[in-house]
Amino acid sequence: MRLLNHEDIWDVYSMDQALDDVADAFVAVAHGATDTPLRTRITPDDERAFLIMPAYASEVDALAVKTIAIVPGNAERGLPTAPASVL
Repeated sequence: MRLLNHEDIWDVYSMDQALDDVADAFVAVAHGATDTPLRTRITPDDERAFLIMPAYASEVDALAVKTIAIVPGNAERGLPTAPASVL
């Protein structure tokens, strides 16, 4: 698996393309052309949470999942409080 940083992505994907794709995604959702189950939430305690958000768009045969960890205590350690990834 190859991990891309923001520079890698912007080298091949422009903001104009991103805005067009977001607009297309909203249309697909409005037309019921996506399978977007409710977000799954795991809460190990009162402060932390782990969120999983899968989606599938049949029109473009694309599937993705976003994961995000909510860790407020990371701020004290100089770490991101909401690290996330999209696969």
